[in-house]
Formats: sequence, structure tokens, C-alpha cells
Amino acid sequence: MTTLQLASDIHLETRQKLSHSSFNSLIRPSAAVLALVGDIGDPAEPVFSAFLAWCSSKFELVLFVHGNHELYSSPSNSVLTVDARIALIQNICNQFRNVVYLNNKKHIYNGVWFIGSTLWSYVPSEHKTEIELGLNDYHYIFKSADQTISVDDTNGEFAENKKFLEGFSIVIAFVYFFF
Repeated sequence: MTTLQLASDIHLETRQKLSHSSFNSLIRPSAAVLALVGDIGDPAEPVFSAFLAWCSSKFELVLFVHGNHELYSSPSNSVLTVDARIALIQNICNQFRNVVYLNNKKHIYNGVWFIGSTLWSYVPSEHKTEIELGLNDYHYIFKSADQTISVDDTNGEFAENKKFLEGFSIVIAFVYFFF
């Protein structure tokens, strides 16, 4: 039997002076598989890699699904685009033999299929302007060095995520859903 532990919204980027010794206070290992499902931290910060290394050493398998905050860049710092951040997350996960990045992907472990997707929100066209003005995603997630994402972009991601997920007879699905 495969045991599973879930964690999300850890927000490493908001925690000051985290170290390996303090990771035990965030997650107390109690299963073979850990699913980190969204808003774990900023992949451009060293603590993100250090945290995944710690998780890798404590669990047989670590499954990672990014949330919206993994994609945030501050316009005052050097901007990393969505594509660059996704590539960075993939590169970090690839450093560990047992850390799997589930970005519209599937993974089998001990006969159990795990699928992962961020599942962006769908925003109806009549709410496009208010959502783009009001939600941080549309101010801190960049598709190019000088252009943030739009509702059209996230609606496109939603359609892609939904299409991916519809292809499965789902037993367990990891999605990071936000609005």
C-alpha cells in the first residue's frame, strides 16, 4: 500500500531565515509519498532547492505541482517569465532521483497513477477587466520581460489543463486551484 502526505501553501518566500533544521517544523514526514501541491516557494530562491533536497531525503517519492505563486516575479527585480520559471522548476526537480514535477503530467509509483496539473481558473469575458485589475497574478506573472499575463492567457491554460485531466479515469488528482 502506498501512503500519501499532502502539503500546499507553505510560501517559503515569506519565511525568514529558514534552514534544513527548520524544515521539520513545516512538514513532519508520515508517509512514503509527499505531494507538494502549489505555492511552496519561489524557485529562484535558494531555499526552494534546499527544501526540495530535504523533502527528497525524507520521502520515497516527492510529487510537485506548481501553484500561481511559483510563477511570480517582482517588476523591481529581474523578471523571469512563466516559461523560464517552469523550466527552472523542472531543472531543480531533475536534480533529485525521486522528485517528479507534475505539470500536466502523470507518474506511476507502486502501481498507482498520479496526475498533476495547476488547473488555472476560467474567467468569463464579462469579468475580464475587473479580474485583471484586481488579482496579483495579472501583475506579477510575466509572459515576457515587459508583459504580464492576461485573462486570455489563463483561460488558455485552463482549457489545456482541463483537456489533460479529462483524459483520465481519475482516482486521485492533484490540482492547485485558485481564484
